[in-house]
Amino acid sequence: MKDDMKELLQSALRGKSGAVELMGARDEEFSVSAFRGTIDSYNKSGSGGCGARALSGRRLGRAYSERLDPASVAAALSMAERNASFMDDDEGNALYDGTGEKLHHEGAGCVRLSDAEAKRFVLELEEACKAADPRVVNVPMNQYAHVSGSRGIANAAGMYRGGSDSLVYAGSYLMASQGDETETGFHVICTRDSKALDIGLIARTAASRATDKLGGTQPESGARRCVLDGEPAGALIGAFLGNIDAEAMQKGASKLAGRVGERVGCELFTVIDDPAAPGFGKRRFDDEGVDSPALTLFDRGVFAAPLYTVYSAKREGARPNGRGFRPGIQSRATASIINGFIAPGALDLAALFREAGSGVYVTELEGLHAGLDPVSGDFSCGAKGFAIEGGQRGRPLKNFTVSGNFYELIKDIAALANDRRLDSYERFTSPSLLLGSLSISGK
Repeated sequence: MKDDMKELLQSALRGKSGAVELMGARDEEFSVSAFRGTIDSYNKSGSGGCGARALSGRRLGRAYSERLDPASVAAALSMAERNASFMDDDEGNALYDGTGEKLHHEGAGCVRLSDAEAKRFVLELEEACKAADPRVVNVPMNQYAHVSGSRGIANAAGMYRGGSDSLVYAGSYLMASQGDETETGFHVICTRDSKALDIGLIARTAASRATDKLGGTQPESGARRCVLDGEPAGALIGAFLGNIDAEAMQKGASKLAGRVGERVGCELFTVIDDPAAPGFGKRRFDDEGVDSPALTLFDRGVFAAPLYTVYSAKREGARPNGRGFRPGIQSRATASIINGFIAPGALDLAALFREAGSGVYVTELEGLHAGLDPVSGDFSCGAKGFAIEGGQRGRPLKNFTVSGNFYELIKDIAALANDRRLDSYERFTSPSLLLGSLSISGK
């Protein structure tokens, strides 16, 4: 983070008293992509701004500016103070009253490619994808990008929290054909060291994800044992983690309301949110200035801890636990995990197949967010994958639907693999899971 953020925010707060807060943000992004041997997209962009909040009694005023300079910051703060008088009275309205200074900078040594190196990289990546398999017929996307962001949060009591993060990522999306059939494959690697962006690995993985699906058939309908690959498992379970938002529970939008300390999943279902663990979520405090310690959210199936913002904690007399994040400077803080994951098991994927014996290996879910009800826990979405035959991955499967219920699924985990991806920039990740039964709709 640039050194002037602290001075900029604290200068605007000098002479202020009471509950007022400022948040400043700067973001930068560079990306380049190749298509058919040429650079088809090249982007350098930056943005910044500030958000102000002011509390008057139990009324909270907000304002923001897309500029980050002394006059704009001061104007946003004054507007927030004025706006407070027009807002509704709410018992949950509060600002964190922390003091002192804490800093956390992640990826300060992030190794990026130069512009020229990035252009060469994506052109070489496209060629590697084409060469990976003769059935690869088109490579619509080959991209490299590096992004960085910084945040500062200050209040009138002298609190300052400053942080920054940087990372790089690259990936390919390609199409493979055989006869009249076409399948797609996609793979992205995220890292803080561009030396880890392996062109061959990206190309081979994307190509195999497409070609392995060629010749797929539709499975028979029925309840089957299922190995759910780590990526779709993380996407599916992560889509329901809004249910552990304390505000959702307070408003009756979660079936987990009133169930802290109750067993809701099986012994193998342990979910941890740890900013210090391997992964890319490294925030040590949230966008309200609250420290973000490691949390065990589900402990061997027991619902152990909701996610609190300052607002939701105040509503029930609890302590915030550093999970209040603002998608943008103009947004209110909402609860989110930072670096959440299902604690992995000891088996490799092949051992999971042997444990299953027979069934279905699901590698892709389609239309996920359109096909789930976050309150009831029901889900139904298109899928692709492979048959499990004789304890091994068998023929490819396509054109089928998987359906079930989140609350039943987390009770039905029979085994865990040890293959949780650590190079995927997702807030929630999972190892591959063996499920006792999942409903398959095919032919």
